Amino acid sequence: SLPIKEDETEAHLCHEELADLIESSDPHCVGDAAKLARTMRVVSAVLSAVESGEDVAAPSTCERFKGLLARLQSHAEARKAYGMLSGVEQGVIGKAVMGVTAPATITP
Repeated sequence: SLPIKEDETEAHLCHEELADLIESSDPHCVGDAAKLARTMRVVSAVLSAVESGEDVAAPSTCERFKGLLARLQSHAEARKAYGMLSGVEQGVIGKAVMGVTAPATITP
């Protein structure tokens, strides 16, 4: 399951593929609030792991994730999905989005 942390090479590939799926609005990733929340949790975990020094995603993938999170704010289910996240996950998402645009937080 994602995020992958055990195999760095596989983690880089899978997290890049996840960014591709989000970018293409794959319904399994962003189809409804529950799926979007699950996707946001994974992205939050990846960004947190990278910030902690784990080599689980390329810097370019992390930047893509940040841009995609900012773009997802306009998704019809974004507020509901954001409300399903833990406070820590909301903080990571908020920080990531603020780095892309300002002000750019998702509020429940």
